[in-house]
Amino acid sequence: LRQVSWCVTVVVVSDDPPFLAAFAEWSLKGRLLVWSTRLLVVTRLPLSELQHLHNLFSMTNSMLLSVGKNIPSLRCVLYAKMPFTQPNSQPLRVALWTYEEDLTFRSHIPLFPDKFSKFSHRPTFIVPMIEGGLTTSVWQESESEPGGKNLIFLGPLTRVLDYVSQGLNFS
Repeated sequence: LRQVSWCVTVVVVSDDPPFLAAFAEWSLKGRLLVWSTRLLVVTRLPLSELQHLHNLFSMTNSMLLSVGKNIPSLRCVLYAKMPFTQPNSQPLRVALWTYEEDLTFRSHIPLFPDKFSKFSHRPTFIVPMIEGGLTTSVWQESESEPGGKNLIFLGPLTRVLDYVSQGLNFS
């Protein structure tokens, strides 16, 4: 299925937490959802019951459509979970739809954002580095570091890493 569905939108509609958990597990384990596949999960479950879907929503091109249970005043909220966020963090509220209003965006994030080309919240990564032909290590004085010194690396690879970190917005 993954090989023939490399550029599609998958819609999953369910209010059954065990089904959603199984779908999330097998989608990630079986690599069903590649980067170009869009996933829309539609449910009436509250956000508190969807914490187990954190990995699915943060690691894939996914959005959650939370549909209200009250038909006369139906309200639908569209959420997105950004990569490298904490599992207990609230998803971003992207848009809102009600009977009274058309779809209104509540953030700067578009539908199915390209969340893997640039990090919106500037995560911090630890990058291992080995001193060798292209890099040299230097101890630098630093008042903010324990021991008053900080190990830095110099060379073309560190300049490339700095360039990539600025482009992708990570430190």
